[in-house]
Amino acid sequence: MKKLEVIAKLLEMGKKSIDKKIIDFLPNESTIDLMNKKNKGLIGNSIQEHVFGVEVNNKSEADFLDKYGVKVELKVVPLRKNMHDKFLVKERMVLNKINYNDLVKEDFKTSKFLDKNSLILVVHYFHDPNLEWFNNKIIDCYLIDLVNIPESVIIEGDWKLIKNKVVNGNAHLISEADTNILAACVKGAKSVETSIQPFNDKKAKPRAFSFKQAFIQRLFNNSYNIKKSKKHKLNSCSHNPYSSFSFNQVTKILYNYVGLNLSAFNKNNSFAKNKYKIAFNTFLSQNNESLFCFLKTADIKIVVKTLTEKGNIKEEINTNIDLIFEDIIENDFEDSIVYQELILKKIIVIGVNRNYDIKKIYWFKFSDRTIKNAMTVYRDTSDKLQLYLLKNKFDEKIKFISSSKQDLTIHIRPHAKNSNYTAKLYDKKTNITKQEFWINKKEMNEFINDDNIFLD
Repeated sequence: MKKLEVIAKLLEMGKKSIDKKIIDFLPNESTIDLMNKKNKGLIGNSIQEHVFGVEVNNKSEADFLDKYGVKVELKVVPLRKNMHDKFLVKERMVLNKINYNDLVKEDFKTSKFLDKNSLILVVHYFHDPNLEWFNNKIIDCYLIDLVNIPESVIIEGDWKLIKNKVVNGNAHLISEADTNILAACVKGAKSVETSIQPFNDKKAKPRAFSFKQAFIQRLFNNSYNIKKSKKHKLNSCSHNPYSSFSFNQVTKILYNYVGLNLSAFNKNNSFAKNKYKIAFNTFLSQNNESLFCFLKTADIKIVVKTLTEKGNIKEEINTNIDLIFEDIIENDFEDSIVYQELILKKIIVIGVNRNYDIKKIYWFKFSDRTIKNAMTVYRDTSDKLQLYLLKNKFDEKIKFISSSKQDLTIHIRPHAKNSNYTAKLYDKKTNITKQEFWINKKEMNEFINDDNIFLD
């Protein structure tokens, strides 16, 4: 069978598993411990072995090479649902481990990274915290061709940036926030293990290549919407062939909008609380649809805020990231939703006045200091939630770090004014109003006043 036919067969096998539960593939005589919740690899291993018939192994080559003779890697990625019942990619896609000594000798085109990951078969399942792992359902399956996707140039640039840090003796300074799509994530957030780097005596954290959550979200949206379009009318971005932009390209385009008046794009929304954001989004969707669609799932967060006469941000900054209690209890900070969807993102602030004039545009990303602050808030929240779960008194409330006065970069505030809009914890109703993460305006204004993030 020819290579393309084999790949098509694998894709077909994956698509046939859609809408089925994991347990539907397990043999009756399966020796898998169905009640084992601690083994995070159980779902991926079960899909690899029982959907595709490939035994789990620790070989360095692509997963399907031995049995099918093609260099195709399998990646099983969980989805979650937000408050609007929309599927969101739950975490980054972790790829192969980085060997610092080998990396500095490689060229991208012949690298171990591209050799193993040039073709990736992705299977998404819905991670429902209220179900046993084997009752989770497969949602989608698609193929990533790294050589031919629009983002291939950006991915190559990210790979070279990571390599250059190692070449310059700075493997110990690598951060996931350095890059756009391809990152170098820490292997085991709590691990004290270190690795030798070739051009510096300082030990570095062991890392693996990974695709950021926003990139996988964009690929999932495009794949899932093709299936969904047969039943539902989609918005323009669902049909728009997406373009890719580097961060520098995004900032240059947006900076050209300084001085623009958005009042003409605020029809019927003059009393909306987020009226300035609505006006900006309407303008961008009508005048640069490609960028508008790209930003929906990019590793960039756009915030539109009103400024004081002195040019400072007037209000605390809502991130629109809900506290998912189960995620905070189950995951370390660096594996959490807030880390993926906020801490690693570059934040662009569109500063407007009351007359809808765009006055300034800034960009900001979390520093080592502000990441430590955010981690303090996250761990405090996790500790309180675990104690709350242990006490089993769901009629009580929790006092989170809810004020910017504590100078911890972020804080937690209710999602809704209505106190009856309460959250659930493992499908149990609580007396806690739904909460969101907020960025302290003081933190952002300090950067603005220092001219650290003004785009000029």
